[in-house]
Amino acid sequence: MKEREVRRTWMHIDMDMFYAAVEIRDNPSLKKKPVAVGDNTMITTTNYIARKYGVKSAMPGFIGRKLCPHLVFIKPNYPKYRQASDQFKRILAIYDPKLESVGLDEANLDLTDYLVDNKMDNDLGKIFIAQKIREQIFMDMGMTASAGIACNKMLAKICSELNKPNGQTYMYNDEVEILKFMMDLPVRKIPGVGKVNEHILSGLNIYSCKDLVEKATEVYVTFTEYAFQFLVKSALGMARVMHEKEEGVVAQRSMGVSCTFRPIHRYNQFREKLFRLAAELESRAHQNKVMGKTLVLEFKSFKFETKIKSMTFPHYLYSQNQFKKYGILLLNQAWPIEAIRLMGLRLSNMRDRRKDKGVKVCPEVQINDADLIEPPGGPDGNQQETQDQGDGGNNQEEDKIVFSDTMHHPSNDQNNANLDDEGIEDPEIEQKHDEENMKHAKEKLFKQKYGPGEKKKKKIKGEKEILSENSRSIQSWNNVPRFHMDKIMGKSEKEKRQERVQKILKKQNQRGIESFMNESDKYLSKSDHFVKQFEELSKIKNKNDGINNCRQIRNKLKKKEERQQKDIDSGMFGVPKSFKPI
Repeated sequence: MKEREVRRTWMHIDMDMFYAAVEIRDNPSLKKKPVAVGDNTMITTTNYIARKYGVKSAMPGFIGRKLCPHLVFIKPNYPKYRQASDQFKRILAIYDPKLESVGLDEANLDLTDYLVDNKMDNDLGKIFIAQKIREQIFMDMGMTASAGIACNKMLAKICSELNKPNGQTYMYNDEVEILKFMMDLPVRKIPGVGKVNEHILSGLNIYSCKDLVEKATEVYVTFTEYAFQFLVKSALGMARVMHEKEEGVVAQRSMGVSCTFRPIHRYNQFREKLFRLAAELESRAHQNKVMGKTLVLEFKSFKFETKIKSMTFPHYLYSQNQFKKYGILLLNQAWPIEAIRLMGLRLSNMRDRRKDKGVKVCPEVQINDADLIEPPGGPDGNQQETQDQGDGGNNQEEDKIVFSDTMHHPSNDQNNANLDDEGIEDPEIEQKHDEENMKHAKEKLFKQKYGPGEKKKKKIKGEKEILSENSRSIQSWNNVPRFHMDKIMGKSEKEKRQERVQKILKKQNQRGIESFMNESDKYLSKSDHFVKQFEELSKIKNKNDGINNCRQIRNKLKKKEERQQKDIDSGMFGVPKSFKPI
């Protein structure tokens, strides 16, 4: 996409406070009360009255209750929310049968063909059709929605967030107006720019899209080429304007399920949760007729810390047993695990199963007894489960499985750089994992039954005897009066010992100071070199000149290294390699 396309019309529509809106629709008495869907452990979503008190989604329930004592908690009912989502999508499909779903409560619609067919392809027609769709949703479902209308999906998404709740924003298809709007927009508002990328950009003093365009050279040096193109195009208001091409790769790049629960510690409890998520993920993959190459296991603690393990395979996965078997490998890699509040299983790098001709599919696997053995290093099996901070009851609540369908953005490659990816190219690796697990299990069972071996017992006994002798000698030495010390040790020996220690310390200090000075000189020279480079780059305002300058500097450095290597080979800095003494 070399030029900005402004001839198409996209609408992004987003349901307002979706889960809470469904509950308020079914119970109108909650309309003027602060409502939170969730429990004392975690809040899924809130209505706008609760948000005035500072209660937000992904917040622990007991904190929300402190901020708003009269907050009304409602247990999530996910089957009901899926039914409402299906009804929402059926209404939208009237206007665009190829609509792109983004989760349960959001969607992208290409209204270009509908507007042309109904002779409404003008500014008033676009505003009217968006209003009509929102009114139809309210009449059929009793809930409100916000919409954004623009020439591409990214701009439509940004516009949909400007007049929330129950509003809409239309951006005229004029290049000057689009650039003027984008230049004042904070970079965090670009869909796909998360907290990590925002932090990196703020380190370069880039806070708005205008800063990003002006400092494109610094962005090019900092990010990958793919992420650089995404960021610069987004800052200029340029994005895809067509539906995802149906060439086997699906538009939805990942599919996941997650489960929240009270703190657990035992390995078999983690394994049961994993198996339940694997079964749910298989049913969703079968329903959507997809398969994937990457399996991701995610944990979230009560301190909001995230731990992620993932594997990328040469073949596509699709069955429950595959999710279970390889999910256990990921669980064993992450073990031991502290008390967590959420576990998630996600499938990514997906492909349509209906177009699997010539595609390598992973063969079916079976769960063996070796797969069910607990790895070593876990917490004590008799450890009691801790109770939730805000609830003293002993009744275990039923786990809540949440579904997530996510879209991929190029800039997320930076955020996902710390994933633990492990590619499996040969079934022998899988066999090694099984053998290691079996070996650890046998060692654990042997120790539980027979205790430590004879050698280890002798070693422990010897260590105890040495410790007891040392403790006795220390006690006897402490009992000797201070004025008898010189007589026992001898003054001359004491002085010699002190002199030896001082000499050794002086030598060590001199060596340490010399090595430190040498290293500091190296780092200072390197830092001066890079500071000069950065100053040269920062002076360049034109993006293309900056990129060419970067390449010239790289080429100069390479040529300099090649020249030095030639000089060394030719013998300029010493005896040549071909020299042989007579």
